[in-house]
Order: sequence, then C-alpha cells, then structure tokens
Amino acid sequence: MVEVLVATAILAIIGLALFAGFSGSGRLMRRVSSSLRTSSQILRLDDALRRELAQIRVPFWVGLPPGRDEQGRLVLPYLNGDAAGTLTVRFEKGAIELIRTGGTQKAETPPAAVETEMTVGTFGPFESVEWQPAAAPESGLRGIEFIISPRKSLRSGEGAQDAARPPASADERVRLFVAFGAHPFYLGDAAE
Repeated sequence: MVEVLVATAILAIIGLALFAGFSGSGRLMRRVSSSLRTSSQILRLDDALRRELAQIRVPFWVGLPPGRDEQGRLVLPYLNGDAAGTLTVRFEKGAIELIRTGGTQKAETPPAAVETEMTVGTFGPFESVEWQPAAAPESGLRGIEFIISPRKSLRSGEGAQDAARPPASADERVRLFVAFGAHPFYLGDAAE
C-alpha cells in the first residue's frame, strides 16, 4: 500500500513538472511567434522604405524636406526627380501606409492632367512611429530617420487586453536611416 502511495506521489510530481514545462513553452512559443511577426513587418517596411526613398531625388540646393505636414503625415516631394511627384508616409491606427502620388500625367487626349495615387503597402501593427530628416555628414547622404516602437502585446507575447501599456523602451525601438536616391556630390577629393 505504501508503494502505491509513493508511486502516485512521484507520478503527480512528474505530472506537475510536465504541466509547468508545457504551459511555459506555450507562452514562450507565443512570444517567439509575435516577435517573429513584428520582425518580419519591420523588415518588410525597411525594404519598402529603401525601395521607395531611393526614388526620391531631392536637388542639393533644396535641402532636407520638412518632417511633418499639418495632418501629421510625412510628404516627400521629388519622386523620380519630379517636384510634383510625392511619397507620403502616414501612420494611422497602428499601421504605416506608404502612398505614391505620381504628379500629373498627360493622357493621350487633352485636357488631360490626371493625378495618380497608389498605395505601396501597409505595415504594422506598431505602437508609435516617429520620423525626422537626417543626414550622414561622413558620407554626405541625406534621408529620413524612422524610429519604430512595436506594440506591447507583440513585445511581450500577451494579448491586447493590457490597457495600461508602458511605452517601448529604447532597447525595443528600431531605428532606420533610409537615404534618398540622389548620390552625394563631392568637391575636392574627386577620383583621379
């Protein structure tokens, strides 16, 4: 009888240990899965930003474009070197949206100036996104620096029921410097 009681106690302890391990691994898998989802969104955003901002060709005499317009969007002129063409970066409802406006295109029949707008992509969800004009003095490149904070539910792997979320720490934020497409113009040490 004592042997059966000891065997039952040992099986119960082993069962508790297995249950704790499986429940902990479930939480870990949710955290890894949400972290991978966030990382893939940031990589997709990085790829799209680099592809689109490479087509922004701001003349060197113009300077850096302003950070935000009156609606909180980033509007970058000189898409494909045309002042009328713009790339708009908008952050709404936790998602970043990239919109290209090709300026005026003449159709085959007059009176034909047509404004074309195309959504390049929507990326997210993110807690917050900040951007500012930036320049790398050592290379002469000009562009935009993006600071992206992932959502807490994606950072911790927990559900979105957590209403009082603290902001992302500096370690969790991602900084992207994306350069415009124009090549820097160097004076002095030219290739000989």
